[in-house]
Amino acid sequence: MTGFFMTIWQRLGIEPTNDIKEIKRAYGKQLQIYHPEEDAEGYQALREAYDRAIKLVNQRMDRSDDHMPVQTIEREDQEDQEDQEGNENAAVFISRLSRDAGFVFSEPELYEFGDSSESVDEFIAQAIAIYDHFPTRISRDAWIELLNSKIAWDIFSKDEINRRMFEVLKDRCYLPQEVWQLLEGFFGWRHEFTAHWKEQEYAGADPFLEYYDKQLAEPRLSYEFLLGAGNIDYDRFLSCRYKGFQALFVNDLKEAGRFLEEAYGLFADDPDLLRLLGEYYLRKGNEEQALQAYGRQIRVVPDEMEGYLARARILFRQGQYAQAVEDYQWVLSRVPHLMEAKLSLGHCWLKLGQEDRARTYYLEVAEQADPASLEAVQALQGLAHAHPEHVRKLYNERKAARREKFKQKFSWLQICVFVLTLLSLGWYVQSLMMETNVMKTASVTSLDQLENTPKNSHVAITLTDVLDVGLGLYELQMGEMKGTTMIQGRSTSEKNLQYYGFAKRYIYIGSFEGQHIVFLSEKWLGDSAPLLMRPVTITGYARMLKSTDVESAVSFSLLSLPAETEKPLKLYPKYIEEGPQLQNKSMVGRGNSLAFYLFLCFVTWGLRLHMKKKKASKAAYSERTSL
Repeated sequence: MTGFFMTIWQRLGIEPTNDIKEIKRAYGKQLQIYHPEEDAEGYQALREAYDRAIKLVNQRMDRSDDHMPVQTIEREDQEDQEDQEGNENAAVFISRLSRDAGFVFSEPELYEFGDSSESVDEFIAQAIAIYDHFPTRISRDAWIELLNSKIAWDIFSKDEINRRMFEVLKDRCYLPQEVWQLLEGFFGWRHEFTAHWKEQEYAGADPFLEYYDKQLAEPRLSYEFLLGAGNIDYDRFLSCRYKGFQALFVNDLKEAGRFLEEAYGLFADDPDLLRLLGEYYLRKGNEEQALQAYGRQIRVVPDEMEGYLARARILFRQGQYAQAVEDYQWVLSRVPHLMEAKLSLGHCWLKLGQEDRARTYYLEVAEQADPASLEAVQALQGLAHAHPEHVRKLYNERKAARREKFKQKFSWLQICVFVLTLLSLGWYVQSLMMETNVMKTASVTSLDQLENTPKNSHVAITLTDVLDVGLGLYELQMGEMKGTTMIQGRSTSEKNLQYYGFAKRYIYIGSFEGQHIVFLSEKWLGDSAPLLMRPVTITGYARMLKSTDVESAVSFSLLSLPAETEKPLKLYPKYIEEGPQLQNKSMVGRGNSLAFYLFLCFVTWGLRLHMKKKKASKAAYSERTSL
């Protein structure tokens, strides 16, 4: 049998047995067939069968001292199985993949189970040793070799290794991004702690979880240059560099400077640190120190262009155009199509009085860049100084193209504007002839009048014997459901004020001619008995209560009120939501202002088209007469 009708023993490929060694051998043999990376579904089913077989044998061994007779149980449906999973007298475990199979086991033998703690301890010790030796720490191959060890794949030890490894890395957390990604692929911590992360998101998240998530997602900082740092405190350096980077990210210049300069004192030849220091000094307005930082970065990594670009920008701002030209030319030698370098070279040559050289770069940018891009606009501005004839030619060509395009579309535009003007004028005239229906507020003085009031009517009603049910209507202030309105107990919302904010409505129950009517008040009516016993006049909308969130929340809240509180046995089928009176205009009435506005727009558009055509005709006449 295959698929969902395969039993745990058929999945393991053996007969039913109490021999744990035989079960383990069978599991190891089947692993060669159902490899986790090649057949994830088959591996999951095999692992589940293995776990359940081991659990079954352990249950039998726990009862061996009592010499209980073996039971044969046939379970005919899933409900019977679920009812008996926790029963200590159940002698047979039936896999959830098989609903109708039962097995008979002989008396179990006693086995000595090996303790895997020693192997787990060795695994953790090896991980710590890898971390403490910095060249090995940043080697991905070293971590792969550790994760390929036998104990790492042992099903009994995996949970303990997962937990202990995570705790170890909380205190040893400075690893390259590729190593974090390798560990995440093996242990799956990010997925495992997603729920924990969301629970703590609004109450101060675990700093390490936040750090771990950033290490997997954010641009990485390099580690390999520290191999030449000598005998330094690597973790202190990496801690200062990371904290400085995060402080710079949120523009906290004071903290950024403190951490980055401390890291610089430990090791001054890290390219990422020098780049961060250059950015820090630029934000502080200290261009000279920024130049020094970028100059040192270039000496450390002379084949990377980021340092050259950053230094060239500063040199250009300082007016050192010749030095900036050298850096930009070096960048272009590595990245020939970089628009920023070409445009900046044009600016430099123009400042140096080399208009021919500037024109060459400006023309390249104007031809290669998107005509609507900022680079193209800046190139044309430069050409206006270096090559005005070319700019004038481009202007005339584009003007002629626009004129031709305008002539082609003008006739159709005239027709469309004329038709739309007539339609909007007709709409406006018809709107003026329609009356606007305004919803009036009905003053309710009897229960019959309230019953006959249409749904969503605006009413005014006076209620007595007000009962506070402790609920409020809130608009969520944070999270994925931000902006959603929901009903919540006021005591709960007050404890999470940053999440719920202040109540938009307060929910009460009032009496009217013997009926208990729920109403939502915009104001808090107080919590003392004298305040709640006074009559309250509510002006708002009468809405149906049945099958609404209001009905569910109020009914549940009534159950939680103290026993001595007098509770209504039945709620009136309508509730009142306090709110201002709104106008309900007809569709034509609503369009009155819009129609007039459209009419004015189309008339203005038509006049502008007429003026453009008249101006174009006059220009063409002048051109003909001048010839």
